[in-house]
Amino acid sequence: MKILLLGYFKDEQSGVYIGEAFKKLGHQVIGIDIREIWATYGSTEAQEKIITEIDKNNFIPDMVLVLKGLSLTLPTLKKIKDKFKKAIFVNWFFDFYLHGIPIWENESYFD
Repeated sequence: MKILLLGYFKDEQSGVYIGEAFKKLGHQVIGIDIREIWATYGSTEAQEKIITEIDKNNFIPDMVLVLKGLSLTLPTLKKIKDKFKKAIFVNWFFDFYLHGIPIWENESYFD
C-alpha cells in the first residue's frame, strides 16, 4: 500500500515511528512534516506550501494518514481529497484532550 503520511517528524515526533512501522510492514510511505511547514510559513501560507510538497512527490497514495491534522485547514483538506479521490483518508488523533477539554466535546474540530 502507498501511504501519504501528513504529520509531525521534527525531534522524532510520532510521524517518524509511525512511518517506519508502516515501512517495516512492507508499505511505501512518503511523509510530509505539516507542523514544520506551518511553523515556518504561518497558517495561511503553509496551506499552499503543504499542497506544493504533496505535488513535488508525484506520489499517488492508496491511503492518506493525517496525524492530528491541526495544521491543515478544511479547504486544504478538501484539495487533498479532490487530488486523491480513490484514497482512503484517516485522521489519527491520539490525544484525548486539547486545550483541557476532551476532543470529542469540541465541535469545531469536526466537519
